[in-house]
Amino acid sequence: MKHLLYSITAIVLSVLVLNGCRKGGKQSSTTQADTAKVNTIIVGVLPTLDCLPFYVANMYDICRPLGLNIKLVYQSSQMDLEQSLINEKIDIAASDIFRVMMMQNKRYNIRFLATSSREWQLYANKKRRITKIDHLGDRMVGMTRCSVLDYYCDTITTRIKKNSGLLLRPQINDVFIRMQMLNEAQIDAAFIPLPLNQIADAKEHTSLGLLQDCDGFTGFAVNCNRIKSKSSHIPILIKAYNMAVDSIKLHPDMKFPAEIIARYKVDSIPYKLIKGKSLSHIYHPSGKKITSALQWVKKNKFAASSYKADTLTYVYK
Repeated sequence: MKHLLYSITAIVLSVLVLNGCRKGGKQSSTTQADTAKVNTIIVGVLPTLDCLPFYVANMYDICRPLGLNIKLVYQSSQMDLEQSLINEKIDIAASDIFRVMMMQNKRYNIRFLATSSREWQLYANKKRRITKIDHLGDRMVGMTRCSVLDYYCDTITTRIKKNSGLLLRPQINDVFIRMQMLNEAQIDAAFIPLPLNQIADAKEHTSLGLLQDCDGFTGFAVNCNRIKSKSSHIPILIKAYNMAVDSIKLHPDMKFPAEIIARYKVDSIPYKLIKGKSLSHIYHPSGKKITSALQWVKKNKFAASSYKADTLTYVYK
C-alpha cells in the first residue's frame, strides 16, 4: 500500500511537472518566436555578383553567431524587388541611387543603405552587325528605366555619331527575360549582370564591354518604416556581408551549393570575378556620386527640381 501511494504521488508530481513544462515551453516558444521576428532582416536579392555574399551568409549561417537572422527573397527584376520594398514586404532590396531618388521623390520612406560593386556587361546579338558602341544608333537596348542602366544609356548616346539616330530603350526589367529576348534577336542589345555574362558568352553574343563611369551608383536600399525596430541590426548585417566577401575571396575555388548555382543558372562563379574587384565590401556612397545622380534625375524629370538628396542615405553607426 505504501509503495502504491508512493507510485501515485510520483505520477501526480510528474503530471504537475509536465504541465508546468508545457506552459513554460509555450511561453518560451512564444518569446523565442517574437525575438526571432525582431532579429530577422528580410533581404531582396538579384542573381548578381554583389548579392552572392548574402546567399553565402544565409546558407552558411554567418549571421546567427552575430545575433541576427536573414531571410532572402529572390527576384530577377530589380523593380519587382523595389515594389516589395515600397509595399513593406521586405526590409532591404538590391537597388541603385537613381531609383532610390525617384522613390523618395514619390514620398516613399526609402533610403540608400550601402554601395556595392554590381557590374553589368553590354552585349549585342551575334546576328547583328554591331561590334562597338558607336553602332547602337537606332538599335533597341534592353534596360531598366531611371536606373544605373538608363544613366549609362545617356553616356552611350553622347558617343554615338549624330547621324546614327537615337538609342532605343525598351524597358525589360527581368534579367532572364532580357537574356531570352537577346537570344531570340527580339532586341539588338542588352545589359547583362555579372556573372550571368557567362550565358551570353556561351551563346556567342558580341560583348561591347563592361559599363564604365558607373561604379558607386549601385547597392542596397532600405525601407525605413520596416527597419525602425531593427535598426541596431544594420551594422551587424553590413559586417556579415563583408565577412562573407572575405570568406569567398579566401576560398575562390570553393564549389557553391547547387541551390546557389541554380539561382544564377550558371555552372559556376568564375575565379577571376571572385578574386577581382567585381566582388568587394559594401560601403557608404560618395558625395560626388550622389551629386552626379541628383543632377541626372532632375535633368530627366525623374525628380522635382525642389528635391534634395539630404535624406538619401540611411545613417547607421
